Amino acid sequence: MSLPRGLARWSLAALVFVSASACIGSGDLTIAPAPKARPSPAEPPPPPLPSGRLPDTARPLRYDLALVLDPKKDRFSGNVTIEVDVPRATQSLVLHGRGLSILRAEVASGGQTIPAEASSRAAANGKGGPEELVLTLARPISFGHAEIRIAYSAPFGEGLTGFYRLHEGDADYVFSQLEPSDARRAFPCFDEPGFKAPMRLKITTPKGNLAVANAREESRTDADDGRSVTFTFAPTAPLPTYLFALAVGPLEIREGAKSPVPIRLVTTQGKAALGTLALETTQAMVAKLGEYFDRPYPYDKLDIVAIPEFVFGAMENAGLISFREERILVDDKSATTDDRRLLAETIGHEVSHHWFGNLVTISWWDDLWLNEGFATWMESSITDAQRPDFGSQLRRYGIKNEVMRIDGLDSARPVRRPVTSTSEAEEAFDGIVYDKGAAVIGMLERWVGAAPFRAGVRSYIKTHEHGVAQSKDLFGALDVAAGRDVASVALSFLDQPGVPLVSAKLVCEPKTAPRVELAQSRHRGRVATEAERTDTLWKIPVCVRYEGGAAPACTLLDARFGEVSLPADRPCPAWIYPNADESGYFRSKLSPEGQKALLRGARALAVPERIGLVANTWALVESGDATAEHLPALLTELVRDKDPLVVEEVIGVLGELSDSLVTDADRPKFRRFVSDLLLPLGKELGWDAKKGESSDKKVLRARVLRALAVLAESRTLLPEADRRARKLLAAPRSVDPETAEIALLLSTRHAGAARIGELVALIAGARTPDVRIPAVRALGAFADPALLRRALDQMLEEPIKVQDAYYLFDAAMEWPGSRATVLAWTKERFPDLRARLPGHILTHFVSALPLACDGPLRDELGPFFRTALATVEGAERPLALAIEGASACVELRAREGVRFARKLP
Repeated sequence: MSLPRGLARWSLAALVFVSASACIGSGDLTIAPAPKARPSPAEPPPPPLPSGRLPDTARPLRYDLALVLDPKKDRFSGNVTIEVDVPRATQSLVLHGRGLSILRAEVASGGQTIPAEASSRAAANGKGGPEELVLTLARPISFGHAEIRIAYSAPFGEGLTGFYRLHEGDADYVFSQLEPSDARRAFPCFDEPGFKAPMRLKITTPKGNLAVANAREESRTDADDGRSVTFTFAPTAPLPTYLFALAVGPLEIREGAKSPVPIRLVTTQGKAALGTLALETTQAMVAKLGEYFDRPYPYDKLDIVAIPEFVFGAMENAGLISFREERILVDDKSATTDDRRLLAETIGHEVSHHWFGNLVTISWWDDLWLNEGFATWMESSITDAQRPDFGSQLRRYGIKNEVMRIDGLDSARPVRRPVTSTSEAEEAFDGIVYDKGAAVIGMLERWVGAAPFRAGVRSYIKTHEHGVAQSKDLFGALDVAAGRDVASVALSFLDQPGVPLVSAKLVCEPKTAPRVELAQSRHRGRVATEAERTDTLWKIPVCVRYEGGAAPACTLLDARFGEVSLPADRPCPAWIYPNADESGYFRSKLSPEGQKALLRGARALAVPERIGLVANTWALVESGDATAEHLPALLTELVRDKDPLVVEEVIGVLGELSDSLVTDADRPKFRRFVSDLLLPLGKELGWDAKKGESSDKKVLRARVLRALAVLAESRTLLPEADRRARKLLAAPRSVDPETAEIALLLSTRHAGAARIGELVALIAGARTPDVRIPAVRALGAFADPALLRRALDQMLEEPIKVQDAYYLFDAAMEWPGSRATVLAWTKERFPDLRARLPGHILTHFVSALPLACDGPLRDELGPFFRTALATVEGAERPLALAIEGASACVELRAREGVRFARKLP
């Protein structure tokens, strides 16, 4: 996720109304509310702003926060002192607070302490209840420095946000998740990314608990009665409130490296032994990123915290990164290659934020791509620097193709877009911001060169250290370092939605150098009119690969038409590929003759280009620029590619074909086609890894077997899958971990009712995520509708964790024959789902609509989800995209389904 900052100064005269340690016995702060202030007549407070930001009544300079956190209780309490700068005389101060009970509020200014009356109000565009806290003072204060002093209490958060409680084993814990706008649920604050201020924290908790936070611990003090302990932490560097973080409970702490910064692993009880790989990887990432940015890690320590239930994958809180357990608690003996790569990428992503996001922070959520796009780009680069065998950067080409599909929808939004509410801030965290942002950054780096790009990034970081910045600041630094107009190129991709389509035509004429004529239009994920194709222009760095060329020929296509010359001293090449190294964010199109020539020369393309060839061909079918009847022959040829990543892309397109073009009537024929295509490779690879086998080969084995299980529903695999599943259920680590989950899925597909109990028992007894999560997914594999419904019911109760619900849902939706059952169950049980699951996970359920690829079902479920999710923040955009995706799928099947089926052997 992401971060903000601004310089502030500390005062040691912070007022704490009641000693936090004195309150542990009774729970909440036991402060009688102050008599209501009687303000003198004055101007009313400024109204909520349409921008979604706070009125400019004050800016925070530093926070002193004392919290009483007992994980066994329903509520917590706190005292906060906020030193602020007041820009003009006022009788009202507006900050954030949501669901807080204000016990006392006052403001110190000009040597006087002035009582304040607190009230809450909704933001201008909010839909989740009051979130602005208005302090009306008994008399005005003048401009300058002041101190806001508030005593309050609040319930622990629901939905794994704010300060929330977890019960794990026999113990209780408190964790936090505040991005983008949940700090206001935790304490009164100025909860915007552009407000950066140092924070000093004290936590009082029952004896036996430990507490960790953003900064290093300075001291701990036992209460006189011995029942509680108070942890005092050093002041942080300037932070925005969304980067504030803590963990409290009987934590297990494992010391890691001391250099280049002290690193610790923090877990719930009994799990720290699984953190060896995470600690080693974190140390390596911190060192490598310090070299890249030419600036050491900017904080005084780094804790990596494994949380049993966490709604996101990870969160880059400064000095205390929160992770889902399964992302970093990896058993080195049983971890799959995917587990190891995901661990490295996740750590790389979150650690890189400590420079790009934490040290230099966005001023508002419309520039979220600066945080998330950059960290997503960096995660693969820094992972490959540590583990090149993972091929992390090569795998990003497949992810880029996935986000292009979203970006091709009419309802796609720009990377940089207005944010005027907490709901829109939630929606901003999507694939467009992360993956399109990363693809654009990668394209810019390739265009200007790695060294100038890095120099520009370093200049940007140095200039804005501990402050806030905007896109224009980064582009200014890149412009200077590269000597090019980087801003206009970048903004043409960031400030408008959509994917360019670059059409390329090779022209060879006597007595002239060969050239490639280029034209740009807009690629859409459906058949589009000429006006819809020409409504947008980009400035596109285009590099053309051509037969026999030592280096691609490049140009900047900044108009509707352009061209690039090829060397005059070489003959006309047999083929061209318009996106060399697949570095550009665009689709490409050749004439039919050019496409045939390219396919004949495809083996000469680099791996990224062969991946792009597969994905681009399918994308042109989706948009109506090509037809589907040639796909079976093309995939039959490309599945023979020697590179595992190209074969993985072929398998990915087979999945897309299954979801969009294959009807129930054609399903048996398609299953035979997939089996004929992949079974020889599956037999060659086998079920078990060979000694010395590459990481790519191990991953390919899992992909091939999974496709044979799900797309072909191969009975050939069933006897071995059953044998391995029985071993796994008896002893979870007794089979090859790379293929254990596939065996369990395929065996469960044909299992009886007893399998539900076996899987639930395995989940309940699992001590590590690598055992628990495959069992959760297997619950979604039942072919029998009645058994599948019973399995889905497990989503609503223990031992299925709240955070694991979407694993079960996605696994069930993976099987084409199960989708109608899953969607009908979801509609029936949605009130129960709403009662148990947080909004972030509920919103994920709408992703099922495009997979259904059914007009009547879309028309039934679209309005249903719109009503059911009406008050869920962040749900509006995902639902709009899902409904349009379903419509695009229905149209594509009607247009190309018959043509494709005719060509199936």
